[in-house]
Amino acid sequence: MLVDRKEEDVTAFMEKERTRWDIVYDEELPDPYDQEFYPGDRVEIVNDIKVKELDARGMQGTVVHFEFDDGFESCQTCSTACPLTVMLDA
Repeated sequence: MLVDRKEEDVTAFMEKERTRWDIVYDEELPDPYDQEFYPGDRVEIVNDIKVKELDARGMQGTVVHFEFDDGFESCQTCSTACPLTVMLDA
């Protein structure tokens, strides 16, 4: 569950995406796309997820990676069952 999002983190991510899109696809990034999470988002774990036998439910952390379908080629490589990587608070 999203707890906090900083607009500057979204802006920085989208700028990186514009550069990636230009290099990988040799095109301009289409209209900005919304995604559920962005790197830098603060989240709270709400599902029953086990982390090394610890029930992480209720813990908070920061999103460090989120696999998403950009509507082009990335959908062919998004194969993980857990597309969200969160660095949990100590």
